[in-house]
Amino acid sequence: MNDVRAVYLADFFDSAKAATAPVPDKATQQVWYADDSAAGGNLEVLHDRWSKLCKLGPKYGYYPNKRKTRLLVKSDIYARAVEVFANTGLEIVTDGNPYLGGVIDSEAFISETLARKVQLWVNEVTTLSTIAELKPHAAFAGFTHGVSASWNYFARVTDISFLTSNSDPLLPLETVICKTLIPQLTGLYHPSDTIRKLLSLPYCLGGLNITNPCTHLPSQYQVHCQNQVHRYFSTSRQSQRSIKLGFGSPLKLPGFSLPQIHKSAFRDAIHLQYGWDILDTPSDCTCGQNFSLDHALSCPAGRFPSIHHNKVRDITATLLSEVCANVEIEPHLQPITGEHFPLRTANCDQNARLYVVANVFSATGSMSKSTSNFYSHLAQKLSTKCNKHLPVTLGLLRCCLSFALLRSAIMCIRGVRSSQHKPVVSAPFDLQLADSHLSFC
Repeated sequence: MNDVRAVYLADFFDSAKAATAPVPDKATQQVWYADDSAAGGNLEVLHDRWSKLCKLGPKYGYYPNKRKTRLLVKSDIYARAVEVFANTGLEIVTDGNPYLGGVIDSEAFISETLARKVQLWVNEVTTLSTIAELKPHAAFAGFTHGVSASWNYFARVTDISFLTSNSDPLLPLETVICKTLIPQLTGLYHPSDTIRKLLSLPYCLGGLNITNPCTHLPSQYQVHCQNQVHRYFSTSRQSQRSIKLGFGSPLKLPGFSLPQIHKSAFRDAIHLQYGWDILDTPSDCTCGQNFSLDHALSCPAGRFPSIHHNKVRDITATLLSEVCANVEIEPHLQPITGEHFPLRTANCDQNARLYVVANVFSATGSMSKSTSNFYSHLAQKLSTKCNKHLPVTLGLLRCCLSFALLRSAIMCIRGVRSSQHKPVVSAPFDLQLADSHLSFC
């Protein structure tokens, strides 16, 4: 239904442009974003465009709304604009106007609008910080994918480069992020300037993408314009058509989802990533040795290292079964019945597993070079089978592995290794009831 409406509106847009009087010097431009139209130029041509739009639009079911339409002019031609648009009922303004989430006009009007938006964003971050106390993972996702997108979009479509030397309007937003949100997410209630700069880095550089608005936003308008120009001249028509058709949409492997983790696990994950001390850990392990991160990941008590290994093993086997045949988890070796092996390095003992290629991971998801090559080759086969882009497939595969390693590493750190917190095993309930000699009247 949306495709039919899009084709219908496209026909209307072409008809509206064809019905408009041509402008020899091309000083007047008209753009459409869905059913939202905007135009710029001299007053007479704009009046002609508005008249044709009001006359042609109802034939296609498009009714221009006068209450939502504004004419932004300079102060010295305001009287002339009132005269030309006298019978249209349009509102004529000279002090600026918001447009598609941005602002059009002088620096003073932009600063005034920005001040109102900053107060709104501060309230949103404050509310998000309250949520982060109980659900830091959900709050972090909401900040990076939702709340921060509001001011990033505003900075991309509105030129606020004049704030480079004076970022006071954005300072309250940075203050609430640094003093309220980050402590709730990380558990560090007094983060230093170095940690703040580290967390502001993008994911690919080891940060958390919690950018500093005072230093990040003023340059976004110029960067966005340069990227759009480069994209326009470097993207082929076939690539543009593939983007419009939705080729390369997000991949979802069968049987895999990215679950949330609880608040303590989320903060432990951040401390693991940056090598910070894990909070609220015991000084001694139940096995008698000093408790540390290295010991927690290798202590055999509780069989956590085996579970840690099995998580990655099962995910790898499931992915291999999608593109390979006869995949089996830890198959039993056939017994040696007199076979002769010419190489002296051959281990002929029963249940020997000498010829094994190990995949090496870190607790936070990093891989050795050979392991990275193996999963890159696996991702290539998965992308071919699913008809998806290789970077998308590889990114999701690594994300699944990182979550599995993270959850199992936190289990090794926080898991119970003794019977101290387990329920006491006693006699069956029917025997206890018989021994108690209880009777009910």
